This record gives sequence, C-alpha cells and structure tokens, in this order.
Amino acid sequence: LPVLESTASSGDLSRPHHIVSVVPNRYPRWFTLSHIESQQCELASTMLTAAKGDSRRLETVLESIQKNIHSSSHIFKLAQDAFKIATLMDSLPDITLLKVSLELGLQVCKHIVASGRNGPALLAVNTNQSVCGSLVFGT
Repeated sequence: LPVLESTASSGDLSRPHHIVSVVPNRYPRWFTLSHIESQQCELASTMLTAAKGDSRRLETVLESIQKNIHSSSHIFKLAQDAFKIATLMDSLPDITLLKVSLELGLQVCKHIVASGRNGPALLAVNTNQSVCGSLVFGT
C-alpha cells in the first residue's frame, strides 16, 4: 500500500507537493497501516460478493486483489470468503468464484514457498512453472 507521509515541517510551504498534517497522529504508523490493510481486505471481500455471477467483474476484482493486497493472511481470508460466497446453501456453486478462491489460495501458497518459511501449504509445480498441485493443510 502506498502511504503518504509529511516530510516538510509545518512552516515549509515552499514545496506544495508535500502534505502537512495539522492533526497530531494518535496511533503509531504500524497500527494505522494494519488498520488500512484490514479495511482494504473487507472492501475486497465486499467487492467479491457484489461481483458474484459476473465473470468480467470477478476477473477485475481478482486482478485488483493480486496487485494491491500483499499480506498472505489477508489473501487467505479472501480465498475463504470467496469459497463461502460461491457455495451458499440456497443456490448452485458459482464456478467462476470458486476459481477465484483457488487462485487466491494458490497465491498464498506461492508467497509461503517464496518466503522459504514452513507453512500450511505444499505446492506441486510442473516444469512449466504452472501450478498443478493442491493445498495440504497441517504442519
């Protein structure tokens, strides 16, 4: 997420592209960033719900999530949300939304593998570097 910071002192108005905050910050930067990321995740979940049944809109929402959300835990939550939305009891499963859920889950797996951490995922990758495996949860 891009975060704007004020680097100019409150008396320095010679550089108009800097934003000068008049209100003192009550929360530390890490809290604010975490809160913004959580709000962004909630918005993405709402957008997934609104796009259900419209493959073009779902594709746009998926691309936006993949581009702008970088937290593996938030992406995992969105994958779960997409799965829940796709498999509501009152209707047949939405195949396109299930594919979005799978793509987001695979993105989480890629993040875990790329970070080198032991995580709740295992990927099987073929020689073309395309994912052909499945998620295995556990330690």
